[in-house]
Amino acid sequence: MSYSRIVALVFLCVTTVNHSSLSCQSNPWPWTVSEQDYHFPLESVEAGHSIDDLEPLKRVFQDVRLIALGEATHGTREFFQCKHRLLEFLVREMRCRLFAIESSYARCQAINEYVLHGTGHRDEVLAEQGFWCWDTQEVAHMIDWMRAYNQTVEASDKVQFLGFDCQLNEKAGKMIVNLLKEGDPDYYETSLSLLAPLEKHTILEADEQELA
Repeated sequence: MSYSRIVALVFLCVTTVNHSSLSCQSNPWPWTVSEQDYHFPLESVEAGHSIDDLEPLKRVFQDVRLIALGEATHGTREFFQCKHRLLEFLVREMRCRLFAIESSYARCQAINEYVLHGTGHRDEVLAEQGFWCWDTQEVAHMIDWMRAYNQTVEASDKVQFLGFDCQLNEKAGKMIVNLLKEGDPDYYETSLSLLAPLEKHTILEADEQELA
């Protein structure tokens, strides 16, 4: 295929791994992944293992452009370890080049700059995205892998890390204002007042006030 497939981490009822599709026996492995009529054992959820057990996914994801990786709970170690392993497989074997996560688009730009160019410090850019459930060792390890992989390939083959959520938009407002200052000076002053609310209030803050 000439296009790049997209790996999206979304929390919908359509998931690659969820509570109902996990089967633990007396031995903690194998876990199983179900997708329609496909059912096969996983040798491990950790990255860095043989990909032989993931080969059936090539048939499942043939001609697919968007792959959703879900989870039953935020913060569960094994769920994101499995996502990391699947990302490595999808990048190396199926030419996926874009990883998108349920987090602020603007705040994830720093993570993307890190995995693409090594800009900044991993722990700082990961914390900047603002959600505790992604500021974990497991996500950090995946970002480390993305950075290491990107250092071995040409620019056109590098993997990107993007957010697609509309929360935590104060940085997005500043990005838009700076863009307008350079590209449309006449509208710049007007944009300052229109975008000011983004610096004072976020969707996440509203949620916290309701909980309080």
